[in-house]
Amino acid sequence: MTENGLDREAMSVPSEPSDAESMEERRRRFLVASEKVRRALEARGVTEEDVQRDFEAWREARRRNREISGGPGTSAASRS
Repeated sequence: MTENGLDREAMSVPSEPSDAESMEERRRRFLVASEKVRRALEARGVTEEDVQRDFEAWREARRRNREISGGPGTSAASRS
């Protein structure tokens, strides 16, 4: 479990599956992990709307931060 109570294993998805691992096995593991996350969020009373709102706020903050720092894909970077 992480500090916020979510199952770390449920959130851990390998970036590159082994060649020996079938697509069906990867799909099965993804569905198991997704269900664990869903149950953990549901137990805390977190709705899909809460998740979407948090994601949008994170994305907007990231966008603002990139504009300030002149990160990739920003107008500040293209002026340099």
